[in-house]
Amino acid sequence: MNIDLLLTQMRESAEEPALIWHDETFTYGWLVEMERSWQTIFDREDVRPGEVAAIVGDYSPSVCALLLALIRRQAVVVPLTSSVASRHDTFMEVSEVQTVFRIGEGEDVTIEKRGQTPKHPLTRSLLDRRIPGLVLYSSGSTGESKAALHDLTKLLARAKSQRTAMRTLVFLLLDHIGGINTLFYILANKGVAVTIDNRTP
Repeated sequence: MNIDLLLTQMRESAEEPALIWHDETFTYGWLVEMERSWQTIFDREDVRPGEVAAIVGDYSPSVCALLLALIRRQAVVVPLTSSVASRHDTFMEVSEVQTVFRIGEGEDVTIEKRGQTPKHPLTRSLLDRRIPGLVLYSSGSTGESKAALHDLTKLLARAKSQRTAMRTLVFLLLDHIGGINTLFYILANKGVAVTIDNRTP
């Protein structure tokens, strides 16, 4: 499955619930429209195809739509959450982030241009071929956190359609491979992502 096919499926389920956030329901149609709005913002802010972009935020409607928009923009995405706030600057430096999108609790948006030029050969191999990527960091429990670069087209391909549509509590964050896989599975199978504010047992 590629991003265009996923968005087409989402349009076909426009009236169906896709995400529950702060006890409010957002439909697949809303996500598709928001993804389109992000493309307009990218044009205005000169976020070009094949950039390295960080998303700072938790599961929210805007963050999910932004992730989809950056994939369609063929970006390398670096999701960062508040759980690693003290390491954001280091992670952005290592990932050679060019644009930072900060999404606050009230869905307020701040966009920062960092002026870096990606030079790492692995990153360039994706950007030069206009393949969207994903950078995730290890927990660092055994020392320094390590960055892993993924080909997002391969991750999307694993989100096969025609499986069970489930209403799923999303507790793994978007900076975790489990969180990304959960979101793709839900969207590809017309399920519902249910978010929570408190992730303690």
